Amino acid sequence: NIRVPDPRVFVYDVESDTFIFYHTGRNRVPTTHMWEATDPRLMACETIPQNLVYEVEEGEASPTNDKLEAEENQLLTLFATAGAEPILKQDSVSCRPPEGESGPNRMPVAISVPYIYFLQLPSEEGAAASSSIVTVSMR
Repeated sequence: NIRVPDPRVFVYDVESDTFIFYHTGRNRVPTTHMWEATDPRLMACETIPQNLVYEVEEGEASPTNDKLEAEENQLLTLFATAGAEPILKQDSVSCRPPEGESGPNRMPVAISVPYIYFLQLPSEEGAAASSSIVTVSMR
């Protein structure tokens, strides 16, 4: 049997004693998450492309391998609220290094308004170099 990871992020709502969820998107799988320390309603969730499953709806072309490989790790910032839509997407930030920089994906490590903190690993060419923490401003 092939197990397909769930593309949803689940959060327990204490007030309503239920689980609420956010669907991270077609062919995306949540891998890590973190909460903002001073505002318990704000969380970040890293998602990766899921290439095992792709549901093609009628009239839609199936994806090419190039399209699947072009997808990248993303960090979603989500806001958990009480209301009709209990989890709202605030932003999506690429885990790739900025344009003009090379190297592996940045790894998200923390969120603290107004910044997201990433661990930038050294590229293979500069393996002797050390890792560094990179801050990205939230939008």
